[in-house]
Formats: sequence, C-alpha cells, structure tokens
Amino acid sequence: MALMTISFLLFLFLSFWTLDAAMLCRRFINRLTRGPTVYSLATRQHFSRQRGGVAFHVLAEWIDVRIIAEITNQVGMLLYFPAALLLLILVASNNAIYYIEWRPIYRILVACHFALAAASVVVLQRSAVSAREQSIASLTEKINQLKARAAVTKEEKEQHNIFETEALLTDIQSLKAGAFGGFWSNPVVGALLVPSGGAGLIQIISYFLNR
Repeated sequence: MALMTISFLLFLFLSFWTLDAAMLCRRFINRLTRGPTVYSLATRQHFSRQRGGVAFHVLAEWIDVRIIAEITNQVGMLLYFPAALLLLILVASNNAIYYIEWRPIYRILVACHFALAAASVVVLQRSAVSAREQSIASLTEKINQLKARAAVTKEEKEQHNIFETEALLTDIQSLKAGAFGGFWSNPVVGALLVPSGGAGLIQIISYFLNR
C-alpha cells in the first residue's frame, strides 16, 4: 500500500509538472507573438549569415517559430514521464505480474490528472500553430513589400532578399518539429500509446500464464 501511495503521489507530481510547463510555455508563446520581436544585433547577424545574408528585418518571424518548435518539443516530451509511470502502475496492479491493490479513487484521479496533462499539451500545440500562422502571414506581407520595392528599383540585392525571405517562409511552413510534428510524432499520441499499449501487452502475458 505504501508503494502504491508513493507511486500515486509521484504520478501527480509528474502530471502537475507537465501541466505547469505547458501553461508557462503557452504564456511565453502568447507574449512572443503579441507584437514584433526585437532580437539583438548579434542574434540577427548570426542567423542572417546562416540563411544566406537575408535582411535583418525579415528574420524575427522565422526565429520565433524555430524557438516555439524547440520549446514545445521539450515540453511535449514531459508527457511521457507520467505515461511511463502509469504503465508501471498498470503492471503492478495486474494479477499476472505482481498484484497491488488499486482503489477506485486512485483510478479516477490518475485518469483525470493524466487527461489534464495531455489536454494542456494539446492547448499548447494549438497556441503554437496559431503563432506559426501569424508568422506566416507577417512574413508573406514582408515578401509582398519586397516584391513591390524590387519592381520599382530592379536592384539585385532586393531580388536576393526576396529569394531568401521566401526560403524562410518555406522553412516555416514545412517545419515538422515540436508542436508542428505530424500525427505519429505528436507526443500526446505517443504518451497515450505507452499505457494503452503496455496494458494490452499485460493482458497478452496474463492470457498465456493462465492457460
């Protein structure tokens, strides 16, 4: 019983940890996209060199989205910790492995807290996708401005900026990291499959042991 209580409390801690990290990350994303982000000169110079000498004023949206992808990837991975512990609890509560009494109240609380943690990550992903859409719209507008300017000046530098800015836009649209990953790379899907897949494996083992 003591082991079950410790496992339950640890599960609550991991769930709240994931929930808190997701909410803080969502708040950061909302503030990041509240207005144009002003990065330091050194940062803009670094990424300008990395992206073929693109103009400084078109980099902010691309940097924003890359940051969002990185932090949402890290936060999303946190969901695997309560999922893995939930799998261990399921293993411990199965007669075929090692039975530990799991009261109904524990089942309800674990299910609710895991659902809240998963929901917080889903909400975070929606905020990230919304932020990317804003960045795409802003960058598209900058591309149109560059094209209009190039049509008047016909300068080679303007054409270069258009090309590199369009490359930034393509990179943002095709980004598959963090909250922008596909269905099977979604940490919520992966975390849900951990206990459900483990539970299925337990039932298979139990079936063969009881034959």
